[in-house]
Amino acid sequence: MPTKDLEITLAESPSRCFQCFRPSVDCFCDSIPKINNRTRITILQHARERKHPFNTARIVKQALRSSDLIHGNRARLSQIPIELTANSGLLYPSADSKPFDRLPINQRPDHLILIDGTWAQAKTMLRDLPQLHSIPHYRLAPTKPGNYRIRLEPDDHSLSTLEATVAALKSLEPETPDLDRLLSVFDQMVDRQLAHPQAIGKYENGPRDGRTFNLPKALLADENKIVVAYGEATYRDSNPNASNTNKCDAPRRPVVWMAKRLGGQELFNEYLSSNLEMTSTFLDHLRLAESTFENAVSDNVFTQRWNSFVNPDDTIVVFNQKSIQLLKNVVGNVGDWVSLKSINFLERGMELSRYFEQNGIVADEFGPEYGRAGHRLANMLALVRFFREKMRG
Repeated sequence: MPTKDLEITLAESPSRCFQCFRPSVDCFCDSIPKINNRTRITILQHARERKHPFNTARIVKQALRSSDLIHGNRARLSQIPIELTANSGLLYPSADSKPFDRLPINQRPDHLILIDGTWAQAKTMLRDLPQLHSIPHYRLAPTKPGNYRIRLEPDDHSLSTLEATVAALKSLEPETPDLDRLLSVFDQMVDRQLAHPQAIGKYENGPRDGRTFNLPKALLADENKIVVAYGEATYRDSNPNASNTNKCDAPRRPVVWMAKRLGGQELFNEYLSSNLEMTSTFLDHLRLAESTFENAVSDNVFTQRWNSFVNPDDTIVVFNQKSIQLLKNVVGNVGDWVSLKSINFLERGMELSRYFEQNGIVADEFGPEYGRAGHRLANMLALVRFFREKMRG
C-alpha cells in the first residue's frame, strides 16, 4: 500500500483501548472497580478468546487484585506450571463437582481456576491439561439466566467468565465489597453494546424461555442476495476406523456441495472428484449411490461453476464454520457468510426435528436422489425463512 494511503487509513481508524480492546469512545476501564479478593483467581484462556472485544476475562483481571490470566493454545498451557495450593480447585461442572452452596467453610478453596473459552474449547482444554485432573472440581447453581446477551451461551443458565467469577466469590467470600459493582459494570457494557446503532436488528431477546437468539442482521437482506449452502466432506481417509498412519493430512474438501438462492428456483448441486476411496460405509452415510460420482468435477471446474452461481454481494448461509472452511479449501475467498450454528435457538439436547415440530416449521424436501445433503439443505432453507419471519414479526 502506498504511504499516502496508509496515512489516510491510520488517520481514519478509530483509536482503541488495549486493555478492554474496545474503541476509545466505548472504553469502560475507568469504571472497573479494584477488588481486594481473598481467594486467588487463575483464568486459563483459550488463545482464540484473547482479543475478542466481548471477552470478560480481561475485565476480571483488571478488577481482581489477586488474579492471573494465562492464555495460549493447549500445547502452551500444558507446559506452563500452575502454582497450586493444597486447597486449589477448578470451577467446572463435571460429574463429581461439588456445589459451592453446600461447602463447609473448612472445605472452601483458597485458589480457584477457571477456563475461559467456549464449552467445546473448555472440554478440550480440561482433557489435555493434566494439571487440572488431580484437583477437586466445583460448580455453581445459578438461579437465573446469565446476562451475556451479546454472545452465544449453550443453555439458559450458562454464565460468562465474569459472572461465574463473581458468583463464586460471593459464595466463598460474601463480605468482599464491590462484587456487585463489578457485575453492574458488566451489565452496562452489555446494554451499551445492544444500544449501539450497528447492533439494531443484530440481537433479539429470546422467546418464552428468556434465551437470546442473537439473530444476525444479515439474514434480513434481500432474499435474492442470500445463498443457503450445505456440503459433505470425506473422512480424512474415507474410513473412520482406519489407523492414524493411513490418514491424509491434506485440508478437507467437499465431495458434495449443494446451494439454493433463497429467492430463486435454481439449485446448485455438484459432486467433486476425490483421490480418497469412497467406501460403501461412507456412501451409505451420504445416502448416495457410487454411480452418483461418475461425473464428479475437478476443483477448477467446481470453482468456475460456483463463481458463476454466486454474486459478490451475496451472503452465504452455512450450518457451521467447518462448512465454510470446506468451501474455502477449494475456491479460496468466499465473501460474506453467516453460520446458523451460532444462533442460540436449540435448547440443550433438543433434536432439530423437535424444534421444527414445536414451531410448525415445514421443510420442502428435495428428492431422495440428493441424499443426506438434500435433506439438510431443505432444513436449512426452512430455518432461514423461519428466522427471517421472526426478526420481522
